Amino acid sequence: IAGASGIRVFTITSVADAILVDMKMTGTTLATILATTADNLVVRRITVSGGSIGISTTSAGNGLVVEGCDISGQSAGGIDVGHSGTVYILNNKIHDMTSATGIYGIRLNDLVVTADFRLAGNEIYDLEMTGTGIAVGIEIPSFRTALIQNNFVHDIFAIGDSTGRPIGIGRTSAGLAATSVIGNTVVSILCLNSALYSGGLGIGILVNHDNEAVESNSVKACDVGIHVLSSAVDKAYVSGNFAQDNGQLIDRGGCESTTPPAPRTELTNTLTLCTFARSSVRAYTGTYSYRLTKTGVGTPSAYLQDTVLTTDMHGFLPGVLYR
Repeated sequence: IAGASGIRVFTITSVADAILVDMKMTGTTLATILATTADNLVVRRITVSGGSIGISTTSAGNGLVVEGCDISGQSAGGIDVGHSGTVYILNNKIHDMTSATGIYGIRLNDLVVTADFRLAGNEIYDLEMTGTGIAVGIEIPSFRTALIQNNFVHDIFAIGDSTGRPIGIGRTSAGLAATSVIGNTVVSILCLNSALYSGGLGIGILVNHDNEAVESNSVKACDVGIHVLSSAVDKAYVSGNFAQDNGQLIDRGGCESTTPPAPRTELTNTLTLCTFARSSVRAYTGTYSYRLTKTGVGTPSAYLQDTVLTTDMHGFLPGVLYR
């Protein structure tokens, strides 16, 4: 089913117990599927491409299941949830979205504050921010309570001349509701832009409200792994998480080249109160890696630029995908 410009593909209004199953839809400029006051709605095994939002539920409604859908190519977001009651968002793939103003994989909006949300088994990937907004895999606004469990969120970037910020899982403003973030895998949430530090760093899991439990998650290769952001956060519980290779300035820790590599695009290498040189003392996997050594009083920093020469591959390995 394909929508014309300015026309929604599917709208459900004031209908209870509707079931959408095994369809393929192509949207244009509006939300492809819009449900308003649709109690006990089930959306299962739907492929949605294009449109501003893949699936959007507004004006409340009580009870929602979105399961096994493939959602891609939207300009604003994948799934936007405004239902109350029991809401299950399960085993969906949401991917390949680009925006200059803000984009999300799954967003639990603040239209309704009394809901039981369960998000599990979803894969969200390849979201790119090219402007000044936020790209976020799973977004929980201020007053939502949710269980976010066993999701795989990866490859969310701020790119080009963007000053935006990528976030894997998190609440984008400080809130009060309790949320449990348990057993998720978050990989490669990164700023890959020329305005890296004006936009902020990519954050794997963002803790920004009271009574949040962050347990048994794996966070890898992000600018920041787990970040407790707000000074007003009280009683956050962070336990049993695994964080690896977050905050590295170099994207290939096993490089043994004699010239320092860097994935960023600053015009020149800038070292402040430090040296950055090849060292056998801090070998990563082989004989050498690169070691930052503080040389003065204060905070050291190293903004680096690769030579971008085809003859300078810095030890790329065959069969490995580099982004």
